[in-house]
Amino acid sequence: MIQVHQLLEKDIINLHNQLVANLKKNLVTAIQIGELLCRVKSTLEHGHFGVWITDKMPFSDRTARNYVRLYKNKEQLKTENISDLSSAYKLLAEPKEPQDLGDTWEEIKEGVKEYKEWFDANINELSLKQLNQVISEITVVETSLIEYRLKISREADKLFQELFLGKGLR
Repeated sequence: MIQVHQLLEKDIINLHNQLVANLKKNLVTAIQIGELLCRVKSTLEHGHFGVWITDKMPFSDRTARNYVRLYKNKEQLKTENISDLSSAYKLLAEPKEPQDLGDTWEEIKEGVKEYKEWFDANINELSLKQLNQVISEITVVETSLIEYRLKISREADKLFQELFLGKGLR
């Protein structure tokens, strides 16, 4: 006699496989969106991308940056065998190793420079929604700078411990 669980096993496995396939498809789609966003950004004047996102897209600038980050790191995601959005965002959000901090610092400086140039050129033409978006994005940059400073401080403390205290130079 066939048990109920035996009848449902195939359905459960099929649904699970569909779910896994959809998760993988979502990651691929997010990477494709990131690629398209990069293409759009390359066609816009310096500093206009954020405004374009705010005015034309049904998602936030932060979501756009996440899509772009997925696209720019797609090879790393393949190497790490990441197959879903949550795992991809988690991997890319993890703190970078000390040797990667220079790239992060350059990205932060470039972002600040772009915002300043764009803001100076457009302040008189911004809507309230756009001003709020700028304030929100400045807050994100400030948070990145604080996190970067803390990361550097931790690395400096660790190096100090290793170089001086670890060698008996107390």
